[in-house]
Amino acid sequence: MSNTTNKSTPNPVLFLFFGFLAVGLLSGVYSSFFLQQSPQTAYLNAAGTYYEKGVSTAITFESWPERSPANIAAGEKHYQTYCAACHAANLTGGIGPNLVDNEWLHFAKPTEENIAIQIIKGVGPGQAKVAQGAVMPPKGGSPLSNTEIQKIVYFITSKNAAVIKTGN
Repeated sequence: MSNTTNKSTPNPVLFLFFGFLAVGLLSGVYSSFFLQQSPQTAYLNAAGTYYEKGVSTAITFESWPERSPANIAAGEKHYQTYCAACHAANLTGGIGPNLVDNEWLHFAKPTEENIAIQIIKGVGPGQAKVAQGAVMPPKGGSPLSNTEIQKIVYFITSKNAAVIKTGN
């Protein structure tokens, strides 16, 4: 009779799973009890900005790129990469609202500046005005620069004649 002991090594996937679970739980406990933050506040802090009216932005019209076919094409490329998943490839909406109709949900006057500011600020919890109630993180959760956002706005306005063109 042989004495064999089952010495199995821990499954790395289970180790990672339970490790991330523990870190997440500890993080939640820390922010809820020690920092006394609601989950919404913790999310907003993690997003790096607050979804408040009147948040200043770094966009000024003096800094807008030239409206050109090349910049509109670049805006379309960025839109398809970062925006189309929620607003659809043809801008007709999905999780996010339609961008080619005449209904603008978060501002009364559809200007390029308002669209750019909305993209930069995002749509926070409780502010979503579409049936799905979807939020949009600042800059759509992407690493877009202000200039890239402005090019996306040029692409959107090239498809929606109702938007008042205020850029260059």
